[in-house]
Amino acid sequence: MNLTRIRRLGAAVAAAITLIAAGGAAAPALAAPAAPQSGWYYALGDSYAAGVGGGALIPDGTLCGRTYGSYPADLGAKKNIGCAGATTADVIQQARTIPTNTGYVTVTVGANDLGLDKITAACLAADPNNPLTWSTCLGQLAAAQGQLGTVAANIPAIIAAIRAKSPNAQIVFTGYPHLFLAGLSPLTDQVNAGIDALNATIWAAATGAGAHYVPVSGIFTGHEIGSLTPWINGPGAGAAAFHPNAAGYLYGYKPLVGAALGLPVPALVG
Repeated sequence: MNLTRIRRLGAAVAAAITLIAAGGAAAPALAAPAAPQSGWYYALGDSYAAGVGGGALIPDGTLCGRTYGSYPADLGAKKNIGCAGATTADVIQQARTIPTNTGYVTVTVGANDLGLDKITAACLAADPNNPLTWSTCLGQLAAAQGQLGTVAANIPAIIAAIRAKSPNAQIVFTGYPHLFLAGLSPLTDQVNAGIDALNATIWAAATGAGAHYVPVSGIFTGHEIGSLTPWINGPGAGAAAFHPNAAGYLYGYKPLVGAALGLPVPALVG
């Protein structure tokens, strides 16, 4: 592996973002939603929705990793169905379990379709100063690009499943933050670029199917792994590694998601 290959991969990621964004630009304008059927808020998704890394686990008898510090908990969700390891296909099934009078639904999903945890581990295991060690990292990044189509196809199905249960529910999809401070290494920058491609896919698919999308990478800028005040758990945090900590969910996700839903948000301090 050499610098030429990583530059080519970076160009491919940028091209994917441009292509997806171009498709999303043609998405129909969102019509004003009908009044929600109730004030109930249900959260769907993966470990980011469950709140892995956010502190104490909720003793709910599952292995989903839901915490009291998740952004749905911070926003007073009636129920958090998010579960660690969930893919977009799993969230279609989650959506089918919400009550018919649900008023608000948030969804954070897509990272597991791409295998983001394995990609991140492989890229951190490589020596950033020795391109000969980059093959596994770059190979997994390239493979992840091939899974973006699955994410794009399943998100409208998630929205359809929600609408089938609660036609007037307000639906908000979220993106993912960059995990690493920009410039930390060539490989961590590529992980961040892969997250950008995933976020662009989620945005285009969600808004194209009539849902809302909330980007979070901007508010996490300066709080990634490698920063002085990280809102992301580092690689030594066990199962919580590469997930927001309690501050990340509270000051990163909660204000933006709460504003999109029209729910109370905290004052930003610290």
